[in-house]
Amino acid sequence: MVITHLDTGAVLSLAAARPDAVLGIGGEAWVVSSGGRVLSRYRGDGAPLGDPVALPAAPASAVVPRRAGAPGVAVAGRTTVVADDHGVRARGRSGEPVIPVAGGVVARNGDRLVVRGQREQELAVPADLVRGSVVCGGAALPDGAVAVELRGGAGHHVIAIDAAGAMRACVRLTGVRQIAWVEQRGHAVLLRDREIEVIDLADGRSLAIRPLDAPVEEVAIDEAGTHLVMALSAGSSELEVVSYPAWLGPTA
Repeated sequence: MVITHLDTGAVLSLAAARPDAVLGIGGEAWVVSSGGRVLSRYRGDGAPLGDPVALPAAPASAVVPRRAGAPGVAVAGRTTVVADDHGVRARGRSGEPVIPVAGGVVARNGDRLVVRGQREQELAVPADLVRGSVVCGGAALPDGAVAVELRGGAGHHVIAIDAAGAMRACVRLTGVRQIAWVEQRGHAVLLRDREIEVIDLADGRSLAIRPLDAPVEEVAIDEAGTHLVMALSAGSSELEVVSYPAWLGPTA
């Protein structure tokens, strides 16, 4: 597997077999492979960081990084696990993504969103928003908040929950194909067929809408909001890399 480091231009060759997910976290590459059975970490120069770690999550159904605060990753599968510098811990079962946060993971339990750690703590999110929905992704934020993407009977939403467990923002989405998270800025980058929108997860307001000159299949961005990467067509290796601050421009 080959990775290009956008800051240095270095091309890294990593000895990871059958990768299920490749995550950039804090200048490192975290690779979940072998159907969710193995986690490998690499430095920015491609050197391994310790030995690969066995995960009891196989088969993996979703992998979500924690890029704000202590780095880590949650792998949902037969057993949902969190792996970080403190080791590997089981966090129940989930057939959908869970979001790693301080003290556990944010997960759906029926029509509730909860933090699942040493004990289960319910979050103050309306049940009718969660009922019939699935968690599609999310991100921990630096101030102890967490963002969650929900799709289901109530529609498609991104919500932000503060450190006290109260919902501080809720945005109903239309036509959004993908969400990329900029954790350190508290932004959600929304990809639609003809445009990209950025919303502020502090209050849900729209910061910018930028039309697309060409179809974009997928977007990716680092947690600091340095580079925005756009894959221009399905099955192609053609990428457009832009400065996120320059692309975003001034916001009110």
